Amino acid sequence: MTQAISGLGGIGKTQLAVEYAYRNRDKYQAILWTTATTYETLFTDFVALAELLDLPEKDSQDQTITVNAVKYWFETSSHWLFIIDNADDLELTRDFLPTCGKGHIILTTRSQATGAVAQPLEVVTLAPDDGAVLLLHRAKITPLDASLADASEENQSDAKAIAHLLDGLPLAIDQAGAYIERMNCSLSDYRRRYQQARATLLKERGRLFSVHPESVTTTFSLSFQKVQTVNPTAADLLRFFSFLSPEGIPIALVIEGAPELGKLLKRTATDPQRLDETLSILHSYSLVRRDTTTNTLYIHRLVQAVLKDEMSTGTQHQWAERTVRAVNRTFPSVEVETWQRCRQLISQAIVCMTLIDHWHMSFPEVTRLLNDAGIYLYEHAQYTEAEPFLQRALAIREKVLGAEHPHTATSLNNLAELYRSQGKYEQAEPLYQRALAIYEKVLGAEHSHTTTVRENYAELLQKIKDKQEQQS
Repeated sequence: MTQAISGLGGIGKTQLAVEYAYRNRDKYQAILWTTATTYETLFTDFVALAELLDLPEKDSQDQTITVNAVKYWFETSSHWLFIIDNADDLELTRDFLPTCGKGHIILTTRSQATGAVAQPLEVVTLAPDDGAVLLLHRAKITPLDASLADASEENQSDAKAIAHLLDGLPLAIDQAGAYIERMNCSLSDYRRRYQQARATLLKERGRLFSVHPESVTTTFSLSFQKVQTVNPTAADLLRFFSFLSPEGIPIALVIEGAPELGKLLKRTATDPQRLDETLSILHSYSLVRRDTTTNTLYIHRLVQAVLKDEMSTGTQHQWAERTVRAVNRTFPSVEVETWQRCRQLISQAIVCMTLIDHWHMSFPEVTRLLNDAGIYLYEHAQYTEAEPFLQRALAIREKVLGAEHPHTATSLNNLAELYRSQGKYEQAEPLYQRALAIYEKVLGAEHSHTTTVRENYAELLQKIKDKQEQQS
């Protein structure tokens, strides 16, 4: 039986294999371990196994004979456990896997496509409570036999918050616990330091880590480098994903937004087969997960964080702008018929507003996205969420287009409508007045836009009158 333990780098695949071997050591006559980082490392490890097993062929000048002797030992022996670690290229292992034998094989791999090589077992991130327990144990704040409830309420809260920040990645949580122990700082101190200096802390890793000595940054960077070498288009796609909301990324966003994402992705997204091949590269390194039922993608937050932290300021700005343009191109005009589509993309629009503010974007697509996202939220009575969108759209239009531009009047009316729906009549009235004045001046008193605003303003005045009568 061959089992493949798959998942993102740092998810705990190797530790899971070690734990299985430890717990089941009495069931096996031999437990053997190799590393399949490259063909050469696997070949060398097989030669070392011949020495360990004291096979007659261990000293053969032709080491191919030695390797085949190890395979023959597996095929003719029983009650053995063979672990092949870091088998990211499963094809590479085919020449070394025994074709028969009475033993068990465990592969640890980032590849989620195990095919006919092995039965897959995907390792997922830790739930918040489990991540908090791991952090408390690793930081030596609570003993190994303690539960989460044994920690103080403050430590429970901080530990859960840190586990959430690290998105349940065991390597990152272990790394955080080691830092807290070494620096003798509190959980709340680490939480503040992480929020202020994330990139630095994700690179932290001491010399005492024999099982997984690489930091989170190094672990992910190696995967990025491999993707860049294998398929530069896949690397660009990953850069795009790093600026999006990590959960539920619609594949339609890639296809429809591709014209804004550079030459490589523009060519690839028009060909479904090429796009699937590109996505499969990221999937093979467990850098993204694909939900075929919803046709959406998921990326780990720390993958996003590390990738962005390694970009230059110029590259970050370029991809942030590309992301806003792509989301705007995909976000539909708000109609009842498009509500479902808007709902799929609203989380991406929310992320884009953060990018717009951070990079001080003010091109036309910015205000269109902000305005339409704000209208969608307003139409679904999400007034608190809609307000910053409509406010920001108005501020940018006033600055870029001028105080008397018709688009500025549109934003004034939309924000006034929001305030009226919230009962904020005093804030809505001057906005209606300004919008009406602009439309009358630029478009004329009989234009449909002017008429709409005049009717909206009249409704507001009636509500103000009704309110005054109720209070008197």
